[in-house]
Amino acid sequence: MLTLCLDIILKLEDTSTNSKYQTLNMAELVAFGPKDGPDRIHIPLIQDPHSQREWKVEGSFMLPEKWSTFKIIATSKECGNVGFLDVDTSKSNLQTAARDSECGQVQRMETSHDEFHLTLGWNVCEVTSESFVAPDGDVAMLNSILKQISNLPNMAGPELGKLHNMHGDWLMSCFKDTTDLSYITEAISAYKQAVNNFPDDHPNVPDMLSDLGVALLEQFECTGNLCAITEATTILQKAVDLTPPSDMKLNGRCSNLGISYQYTFNSMGNLSDMAQAISAFQKAVELTHFQDSNFPAFLNNLGGSYLIRFEHLGSLSDIAEAISAHQKAVELTPTGHPDLPSRFNNLGNSYLTRFEHLGSLSDIAEAISAHQKAVELTPTGHPDLPRQFNNLGNSYLTRFEHLGSLSDIAEAISAHQKAVELTPTGHPDLPSQFNNLGNSYLTHFEHLGSLSDIAEAISAHQKAIELTPFGHPYLASYHSNLGNSFHQLSHLSDHHSNLQKSLLHYKSAASFNFASPSSRLNSAKCWATLTFKYYPHSQETLLAFETIMSLLSLVAGLEHTVKQRHLLLQDMSDLPLQAAAAACLLGHIDKALEWLEQGRCLVWTQLNHLRTPIDDLVQHDPALAQHFLAVSKNLECAASRGSSLQPSMSLTEKISLEKEAHVHLKLANEWNDLLNTIRTTVPGFHNFLKPSLCSALIQNLPDSGPVVVVNVHHIRCEAIALIAGVDEPLHIQLPKFSWKKAKAYQQDFVTYLHMQRAELDPQEDQQERGMKPHIKKVHDVLQGLWKDVVKPILEALAFSSYQGFGGAQQALWLFFLSMQQEFMVEVQVTLKAFWIMLFHPTHQLLPLSQTESKTPLQLMQMSLDQKEPLNSRFLFHDGSLTLSKIMQKNLRNADLAFLSACQTSTGGENLSEEAVHLAAGMLAAGYRRAVATMWSIKDSHAPEVAKDFYDYLLGHQCGSASGFDGSQSAYALHYAIQKLRQRLDNSPDSLLAWAPYVHFGL
Repeated sequence: MLTLCLDIILKLEDTSTNSKYQTLNMAELVAFGPKDGPDRIHIPLIQDPHSQREWKVEGSFMLPEKWSTFKIIATSKECGNVGFLDVDTSKSNLQTAARDSECGQVQRMETSHDEFHLTLGWNVCEVTSESFVAPDGDVAMLNSILKQISNLPNMAGPELGKLHNMHGDWLMSCFKDTTDLSYITEAISAYKQAVNNFPDDHPNVPDMLSDLGVALLEQFECTGNLCAITEATTILQKAVDLTPPSDMKLNGRCSNLGISYQYTFNSMGNLSDMAQAISAFQKAVELTHFQDSNFPAFLNNLGGSYLIRFEHLGSLSDIAEAISAHQKAVELTPTGHPDLPSRFNNLGNSYLTRFEHLGSLSDIAEAISAHQKAVELTPTGHPDLPRQFNNLGNSYLTRFEHLGSLSDIAEAISAHQKAVELTPTGHPDLPSQFNNLGNSYLTHFEHLGSLSDIAEAISAHQKAIELTPFGHPYLASYHSNLGNSFHQLSHLSDHHSNLQKSLLHYKSAASFNFASPSSRLNSAKCWATLTFKYYPHSQETLLAFETIMSLLSLVAGLEHTVKQRHLLLQDMSDLPLQAAAAACLLGHIDKALEWLEQGRCLVWTQLNHLRTPIDDLVQHDPALAQHFLAVSKNLECAASRGSSLQPSMSLTEKISLEKEAHVHLKLANEWNDLLNTIRTTVPGFHNFLKPSLCSALIQNLPDSGPVVVVNVHHIRCEAIALIAGVDEPLHIQLPKFSWKKAKAYQQDFVTYLHMQRAELDPQEDQQERGMKPHIKKVHDVLQGLWKDVVKPILEALAFSSYQGFGGAQQALWLFFLSMQQEFMVEVQVTLKAFWIMLFHPTHQLLPLSQTESKTPLQLMQMSLDQKEPLNSRFLFHDGSLTLSKIMQKNLRNADLAFLSACQTSTGGENLSEEAVHLAAGMLAAGYRRAVATMWSIKDSHAPEVAKDFYDYLLGHQCGSASGFDGSQSAYALHYAIQKLRQRLDNSPDSLLAWAPYVHFGL
């Protein structure tokens, strides 16, 4: 409660006719308080224009705390102190904040001379927070008085701060009653003045900061002003940091902080903001008892943050958490509660999102039901109603796209139209609602072909773009949707013009570096696909695919765990192959090679980057090098996190996981910043860790034979050969081969492997495991490969001579792209030409550089996990070793791993370009070379192959006498396989017994 002195009037009375004090030039009143408070307050006096004997105080002044009694001195410019008065406010008749202008108190002052008398009149007013929340009387007058008081130059400190804060509270109440945005602007100003009048260590500062932050949040919600949300986040974070852990208000402040971070993420797209939002919401839930009336609201907010993160990262644990939190929020919200509609709305959004990813019809039914309840429970005129209609329209649209009922698309258009009509001009939701309305019209057009629908779609999408500020993360998707509309229109009219408009919008969307990488990549794919289809010889085609290749590593960036990156890459294996095919068509063979190298084994490449030697950097900047090395090590460790959110986890465990994820995200951002610093500030490091150029690949070729990359794509099939000493790659067309033929071969081969129980069956007798004799189809596959792929390559390379084994034998290092690994076999061509090794795309053309080791590693048993390749493992008598654990190793003296077990080079089929298998893991751990198997092998053959392998290898050691040298391991495997074939009489039926053995590395 604050005490104000208002309506202060000083009058000169009872002077004699001849007195020199007929008029006095009064200057000010000076109030003196108790010793333990402010010593004085100066209050200027203003001459009444209608009387020379009367003076007024402009506005009012606030009495500091404990000033129930104080002295007032009236001063004159000529005579100094002329009037004195002791005031006791406790005896005054107190007024409310709303009062008339008559003075409630009048007292005669003691004067310095008997020739005149002075009287002082005033009102004393107590101001409480209630008087601001629900003011009675003249609101304009109250607002004017508050402004006058707060502008007095002699008023300062916490008491004035409290007054400003109450003023802000009252203004916010006025805004809620009127929705007049000017009240928010004034409230923010009042709250800022309140904060400025408190020292930083005052216990009331968190309260003041919280009020200011919430007002800024309200302003952002109404205007979309990015400055407001940025400032709100900073203010609310400070409020949380300054709030003691025992303060009962901490949970609400954490929730407000989470809302602010979530808004920031929605506006700018930085994943670290979403991580902060989830952490803040989790803290709010943790601090709140489940019977607390705020508990459902905090759950609702937490569910919303999980939903948004799922939409950007795709982790199914996030959408499960979102649905769980939203369901609990709805269940705990009593019927009739004003927030129940919005909680139904959010629950519907979660179900809708899960349906879009998993396709369960029960989810879309739940989504529509929840959204319908949200609309039904929201009163007409409520500001949330447009949003509820918008989301209901999204649910109907999604169900139509899956089930095709015309009633659903009609409902979608109707709901989206209502959302647009009910949303006020300038509202930040309006662009997204126009965008969704455009999507509904576009979908309607795609099914019925009405030109009016496509016209409406284009109009709505254009308005969405016009209303969205540049830099907003959703702007890219709006441009992409407008591109979709123009693309559809191009099929009906003015094909070239509309197609060009479509491509322009796709290109714009792909180029916005402020948008999410996944959104940009989707637009870039449309841009590249259409450009290549309609203008295959245009240089725009190269630019479009260049954009795709630059975005791949961003989509599966270092801020994700290894497992998450593999999930994100599942649908992207075709992109580098398509890009290379387009580059070859345009005659840019070097670019095709670079893209093939850049686009495969992204995760292994990222791991290699984190372990790259930095000796040269140390010479230039030791401190920067050590910092980069430390962050790289910590980032590698963070990326190997195996735990993910599970419904059975306690909230404490979930909070701990979020903290780990946030640390991981900060490390990734720091690593990228350091990388940029190295490239821009250290001389000679501008290409540090950038994808290799063709010229660099050619300079590092092995002398043992050519390297051939075979690209198999829907568009075309070809090979690119690199030969040591030759400056340009050799382009070899494969006109008789096709993706369709390769797929048929692969299916035949895999089917035969399954028929013959080639893969490990735990219930099958160990001795019976292996290949059955009938393999005609396999021979057909190999014959087709020889005729359509291998022979044309050999002819192009002009290999014609053969030197016996043990002589200067040539090796052809052949990399197939886009074929499953069960299709890759190691064979010796029987035309006495040379030894051929066909590789699944497991590693870069340039192998990992590691120092040599003392001993080889040999392993005998393993367990393959096709669904979770990182869980594939070696089995030992005392435990197991998973691929994920192997990847965490960084062995500096590892040379050879002989993986004599079944399927040690078999990975997940849905990650064909990533090669997530045990052999690859051994190379990543530091082994320079590995021998592995692509399918099951017979137990009777494995020891014989191993013995022959080591007999040859140990008899051909090229290194020093003190260490092991595995450099001849490829030749040793060749020797061992020849021995096995001889024991099997080299019969056609023996093919699948020796073919699974493969060699990786150099």
